[in-house]
Amino acid sequence: MIEWPDPLPARSVIVDANVLLLLVVGRADPDRIARFKRTANQGFSSLHYNVLNALLKESAQIVATPNLLTETSNLLPSELHDQLRQLVDELIELYVPSRRVTAEDWFDHLGLADASIIDAAANTASTVITVDVALLNQLVWLGLPVANFHQVVAAVSA
Repeated sequence: MIEWPDPLPARSVIVDANVLLLLVVGRADPDRIARFKRTANQGFSSLHYNVLNALLKESAQIVATPNLLTETSNLLPSELHDQLRQLVDELIELYVPSRRVTAEDWFDHLGLADASIIDAAANTASTVITVDVALLNQLVWLGLPVANFHQVVAAVSA
């Protein structure tokens, strides 16, 4: 069992596009994580995949926005779309109006997908799991629950 970093409770989670890519690629083939450019560039390995799976098993549900899923899909090769399709069947998809998130100050430096993550986190009390420093900093500034995934993996493997 993986412990959530204090004071984050095990609850619904939103994972950013990079972490969602890790999940999809790992489900297809954990050995591919180190070979797939986008996951390898993040320094992800099968250890990261195993830690992520353990965290998700402790969570009530995964929440995603259409913007987040679109960004993830666009970063995947078509042969991994079946794994994404299966994941979409398992999660809660929360529509976040683009008009609402583009009106927020943080949209300009985060973009639509990350701005939608913030909105969804605020409206669902979900913990965001991210490796994106700009997103993490904005969530901290807003007082929303967030976990730096690289720090979680480092703590678990220490």
